[in-house]
Amino acid sequence: MKQSKFKIHLLFAATQAFVACGLFGGPAKATKNFYYALDAGRIDEAMEMVSSQSKSALGEQKLRGVLSDITRKIKQRGGITSIEITSEEVTGEIADVAGVIKYKDGTGESFNQKLFKEKGDWKFQ
Repeated sequence: MKQSKFKIHLLFAATQAFVACGLFGGPAKATKNFYYALDAGRIDEAMEMVSSQSKSALGEQKLRGVLSDITRKIKQRGGITSIEITSEEVTGEIADVAGVIKYKDGTGESFNQKLFKEKGDWKFQ
């Protein structure tokens, strides 16, 4: 009995550690997923990662155009080699993520991204 309670507590602690490290999601993972979706040309998938507030303010057609332009620029650089997250600051339901995107042509680009938690998911502002 004591051993099964210990296992349950251990499992709970491990789950909390994974969540805290962002292994089940989080703003850093959402940021990488967003840029990799654009790299693959999956505009609809990237659109789902943008907050409803941004979609309303910009309009879906204009937003789709902006995301298509980003995809085109990524393709001009040969695609994404890697995305390095250099900082992630979460305050409640707002997050700031900074990092560097490295492209296959050898160039790199820094980014600073603000995300908001919307219906349980991290979305881009």
